Amino acid sequence: MNEINKVIAGNIRHYMYLNNLAINQLADFLKLQILDLKAKLESETDFTLVELHRVESLFSIDLKDLLEPNVTLHTDRFNIIQLGDLENEDRQAIASFNKIIKNYKKMKKIASDHNLLNI
Repeated sequence: MNEINKVIAGNIRHYMYLNNLAINQLADFLKLQILDLKAKLESETDFTLVELHRVESLFSIDLKDLLEPNVTLHTDRFNIIQLGDLENEDRQAIASFNKIIKNYKKMKKIASDHNLLNI
């Protein structure tokens, strides 16, 4: 596989480690078979864009964080939640909430860039 797939897979493994998330838990969250996720984490197959967006939401990161070659150097700024200690339903709720926050921040930036709101 190409180098970018290795970077993405390595970064996902890193965020899994930081969040104490096991492969079976991430597979369950992404609705993948464990062997399919393992192949993706070993860069044998590609993550889909939908899967990458779900990973973003779960770990409260941006796609650029998954593409960063040296993500381990920048993760000290994160307030890590131990996602591995939670049920899948709770991880789903956290991912949904993180997506709402991310969209709010985007909307606020757009509004401030165009002086539409005074928030």
